[in-house]
Amino acid sequence: MKKWWNWVLGFALICLLFVAVPLTLSNQKGKEELKPMFDEYIQKYNKSYKNKPDEYAVRFEHFVASVREIEELNAAARGPEEHRARYGLTRISDMSKLEYKEIHLSDERLKKSPHLYGKSWSKFRDQKPENTVGNDDNDTPHSSHQRNRTPCANEPHNNVYVIIRKKRATLPLKVDWRTKGVIGPVRDQGLCGACWAFSTVGTIESMQAIKTGTLMPLSVQEVIDCAGLGNSGCAGGDICLLLDWLTITNTAIQHEKEYPLRLMSGACKATKNATGVRISTFTCDDFVGAEEKILEALATHGPVTVAVNALTWQNYLGGVIQYHCSGAPADLNHAVQLVGYDLTAEVPYYIAKNSWGADYGNGGYLMLAVGTNICGLANEVATVDLIGFPFADISTIKMNRNTLKFVVPLSFLILILCGVLILNVVFTRELDQNEHFENVPTSKVFDAYLKKFNKSYTEAEYKIRLKYFRAALVDIAKKNRETGAVYGLSVLSDRSQAEIRRRFITQSRIAPRLKNTYSNCSGKIYQNLATDNLFSEDLPDYKDWREEGMIGPVLNQGNCNGCWAYSIVETMESMAVKQKMSHTRLSIQELLDCVSVCEGCNKGHVEEALNEMCINDTVVTTEDSYPLGISRGNCNSSTFKGRKIKEYWHYSFMDENILRRVIAHHGPVIVKVNAQPWINYLGGIIQRGCMRSEDGATLDHAVQIVGYNARGSVPYYIVRNSYGADFGIGGYVKLAMYRNICGVADDVAFLTVY
Repeated sequence: MKKWWNWVLGFALICLLFVAVPLTLSNQKGKEELKPMFDEYIQKYNKSYKNKPDEYAVRFEHFVASVREIEELNAAARGPEEHRARYGLTRISDMSKLEYKEIHLSDERLKKSPHLYGKSWSKFRDQKPENTVGNDDNDTPHSSHQRNRTPCANEPHNNVYVIIRKKRATLPLKVDWRTKGVIGPVRDQGLCGACWAFSTVGTIESMQAIKTGTLMPLSVQEVIDCAGLGNSGCAGGDICLLLDWLTITNTAIQHEKEYPLRLMSGACKATKNATGVRISTFTCDDFVGAEEKILEALATHGPVTVAVNALTWQNYLGGVIQYHCSGAPADLNHAVQLVGYDLTAEVPYYIAKNSWGADYGNGGYLMLAVGTNICGLANEVATVDLIGFPFADISTIKMNRNTLKFVVPLSFLILILCGVLILNVVFTRELDQNEHFENVPTSKVFDAYLKKFNKSYTEAEYKIRLKYFRAALVDIAKKNRETGAVYGLSVLSDRSQAEIRRRFITQSRIAPRLKNTYSNCSGKIYQNLATDNLFSEDLPDYKDWREEGMIGPVLNQGNCNGCWAYSIVETMESMAVKQKMSHTRLSIQELLDCVSVCEGCNKGHVEEALNEMCINDTVVTTEDSYPLGISRGNCNSSTFKGRKIKEYWHYSFMDENILRRVIAHHGPVIVKVNAQPWINYLGGIIQRGCMRSEDGATLDHAVQIVGYNARGSVPYYIVRNSYGADFGIGGYVKLAMYRNICGVADDVAFLTVY
């Protein structure tokens, strides 16, 4: 018995050591022991920071973290050796996890099911020949697109082998479209976060090659520059949203030689008469729990595009990824092209074409386990068909382009995959946090800035302002990558964020008691102009009240936090003109002095000011009678002559379709926004990087919306600011519509006067 027990104990100890050694190897190795390996890594990948001690130290820490993660992932791998996922050092192993995410991935979340785009695969394949999978009565996907299990438990799907046996007679056990000559070379997206474009264009190339017999590279750059409906070039996009845009606009994707790749966002250079490849139909589906449909599409249709979670792919070298890769929809952050599968392998897998260069993974490819929704690959699956090349068995199916209205993709938070920050921006920010300023312009640039804006400082203040200036440069570069607008140096670029908030931004909020109110201030009954007629008239695609002489000059609030008063008075002036009264400048100073519920230039709230003015029947006198900057302290408005508020409306979290109608049919409106990201704004449309109140942002500024333009690929509001005519676009800002950018629809007020 004792001998038997010793054998058991010995065997258990050996097993324990077998498992424990790989997991603890990194901990046993000291950092200094990894220095030679790091130096070899630097040389192998031609890195340039060996002689930069600060950067070297930061990168070494990231390298050590990668080594430990690599060993943990390799130790946790299971299954046959030849099919285990293998992890090792790659050219991005010296990035922090945060940096890797910010440069290559995005944490945006898909809020609605992909089936809202295009057609469902089940409907798309209603008419199938006898040799297709669809003949199996028990093989219908979820028409409701509801997930019937945990998205990814990192365990084999409980019916994956049932699926394989079930499909043996109807599907080939191996499909690899690369062997058919219809898959183009692996591209490298570099620091451009347009994986959504690379993967989708790759699939379109393949479908053209399948039908014509010729593989022709198509222009990814055209899609990066031109795709609208919320796609944002190198700053992110979505595969289903792109296909919807291509179909709605009937856009032709040109050949790459006609529109070459530049790996940066730019102006669209495509012409209306351009020739190229056009989409006729597409499908987008959620196949979680129904991956046999992905196999069916790959076998009977062609390559497909999928959204994935690539967080653990940083150090991937090869093998089948089976574990440690979440499939939750909230974790999707990348897009790839599936070009085949192998069901004969001991671990069945998909073949995924990535866009990180041919030196990544298996020659630019990965293998992802079938049946587990590994890395979320079944959450968003897209197929395409091309104009002029329909499949025989689906030629009678017509694409219903009304399945997704124009406003749908813009009224919810789209899955913005692959959000990108250029490497030097991210790294400069990291150095800035450590009080290192590598690659930041010298004081000579700051001196030129001071000269341009006619500023001068003492020696001590100069050093402080230079620090803020450098931080502004980092912020400007970051926003130019993130937001879609143009940022640069402004008169405020040498001020701290705290100073800007204190002197230029009002700490605002939404007053709960005044949400969604309508007030008739005069006591008389008037037609509810802003609501009764909103939907009785056609909605124009363009409206600019400046063109009708209703908008006065842009004012400059200076160091006064009185934006609430500026926006109210400006809107009263505008509505007086619309109501056929004279264009008279009204007194902002009167409101700053006399609205007791607010605190003048310290702070104030639009809705509370409107409520007090309505209750007190306040007369707002003319600018000449009560000039700006001269406080009279005389708040007896009964002695004044001017305008009164007749009625006003205040809405919280307004539907942007209604907001657009109010602007078009009622007139200019007052909105509160998160303006902290605006400080260095120069022009363009702010599309991203400006949070709403529900994201935790503070609505800290009040402005006037004077119109909108929905004619282009990115519809936008025309916003009149109060930072002077030298700010932004002649004092104006453009905010993207249908995204509630900067919280523009969170707090809205509009009024009439008499």
